[in-house]
Amino acid sequence: MRILAVVAAALGAGAGSAAAQSNGRLSATAPPQASLSAPSFASGDADGVTQTILAAINDIRRAQGLEELKLDQSLMQAAARYAGDLVHREELSHAGADGSAPPDRAVAAGYPGRYVAENLAAGYDDAVLMVNDWMASPSHRATILLDRASDLGVGLAVDPSSEYRTFWTLLIASPTIGVRS
Repeated sequence: MRILAVVAAALGAGAGSAAAQSNGRLSATAPPQASLSAPSFASGDADGVTQTILAAINDIRRAQGLEELKLDQSLMQAAARYAGDLVHREELSHAGADGSAPPDRAVAAGYPGRYVAENLAAGYDDAVLMVNDWMASPSHRATILLDRASDLGVGLAVDPSSEYRTFWTLLIASPTIGVRS
């Protein structure tokens, strides 16, 4: 399994990848753990998987005294498109095949803001395990715990012939750059 994260604020931020990557599972030291059972996306329950990820992330955010995120359809569209791009390229990269960065893809899908953070993962069949592994990585954890974030989008692409089989995109964003009061 591999994971990759980046926080890309608007105003000219590029798609840098100062991120943690792993070809195995990450072991958590003591992050908040999601305690949900994940529906199987293999059964076609994409909405259930999205709701599981949203609930797991919001449980973690509440435990940290942060506001809950809400699903945003523009971010969902951007995340789904990018997961498809990743599965097609069979790689994890915050730079799109067209050179786009996470804020570029969110705006192109109609999201009104340019403060966008992105976590990527490949090889996970269990959404809760993926969220827990993100929480065990400082850069992924920072994305999930952004205090200014209000919106979330999840994308999943599956290719049974791929080495990793699943490619995930998580976008966490805010329509404004300012910190919440």
